[in-house]
Amino acid sequence: MQYKMLVLDMDDTLLTDDHRISDLNKKVLLEAQAKGVYVVLASGRPTTAMTAYAKELELDINDSYMISFNGAIISRVKDDLVLFEQKLTVKQIHDLYDYSVKMNTHIITYVDDEIISETDSEFIEIEKEITGMPHLMVSSFKDYVDKPAVKCILLKEPSELKELEEDLKAKMPDLSISMSKPFFLEATATRN
Repeated sequence: MQYKMLVLDMDDTLLTDDHRISDLNKKVLLEAQAKGVYVVLASGRPTTAMTAYAKELELDINDSYMISFNGAIISRVKDDLVLFEQKLTVKQIHDLYDYSVKMNTHIITYVDDEIISETDSEFIEIEKEITGMPHLMVSSFKDYVDKPAVKCILLKEPSELKELEEDLKAKMPDLSISMSKPFFLEATATRN
């Protein structure tokens, strides 16, 4: 069987613990592309936190794609053309914020390639380290986030956050809710 496409998750799959692509993986993926196989990166990461890896693997040269934000954005690497995008509404973001306050979690979203929150925490620090994105703390999350955004993440101690997953799914069934790490509860818009 001839493979036509290889879709790879990044964190805890393609990347090493220190967020690198191993020499062996890079070699094999470049060889696959030379044989005509599309290599596509797929991740919960923001698009900008994937681009350098995509270019390291020459996805731009090989006319390939990235699936970012848990599938909420699909883009072509060579020219950053967005082929598909699904965003949370401002109301959905504000409802998630209200839920996070009620449940005593941190919440972040992404605006203009920055991580946005009202608070800081060890878990937001982990997101900053993973993505390499700047973090902007704002005085009012709801005032600052006044336009649709692709994703929100609720962050809290793993033992407490896991319990919230089913509750949030029940309270907001119009959203796609998933745990990406034990301390990240992610919310995106449900596909139409």
